[in-house]
Amino acid sequence: MEAVDPDELVQLTRTPAGWDFELSNSAHLMHIVTVGVEGASMLGSGRVLEALHFDTSDKLELVDSALCGCVGKKRVVVFAPDELDMSEDEPWKLDVNSEKLREIAILSDDEAWAALEALAQRDNVSGAVLDLEPGKFVFVPHGWWHMVRPLEPFTVITGPGKASSVQIALPDV
Repeated sequence: MEAVDPDELVQLTRTPAGWDFELSNSAHLMHIVTVGVEGASMLGSGRVLEALHFDTSDKLELVDSALCGCVGKKRVVVFAPDELDMSEDEPWKLDVNSEKLREIAILSDDEAWAALEALAQRDNVSGAVLDLEPGKFVFVPHGWWHMVRPLEPFTVITGPGKASSVQIALPDV
């Protein structure tokens, strides 16, 4: 097996301009296949607020991610990093007791999803709601909260991710 030069890797994965690769910030290509709709086919335990996350590497570096729809349709909700609070104990998780999420946390999953969509679309909130389907592409910058919900029984998304130089600050123990 022969190694791929970083410049060739950029061409092979069609990563955005400016994604300079070296061993410390290498990229990965993810493929996410889901069967079913709603909670059981989402990240986390299936609870809506547990599916809301930002991408990290195994070294807790924030990751830039690109999502490309291949099969079926998924709904994507995104929030800017400063719109939602991190948990103080586990900064890679959401603080569901924060002012914006406290009331959403007690709702059923369908109601919580609708409330998060409404929150992301407010004029005073940096967020968005969009549908990802075959041929559509979404770039999720590092630190941006996002969640993806299948809208059809079988979906496939793919795309590259790249570790940034920003690392999550762990709480003092």
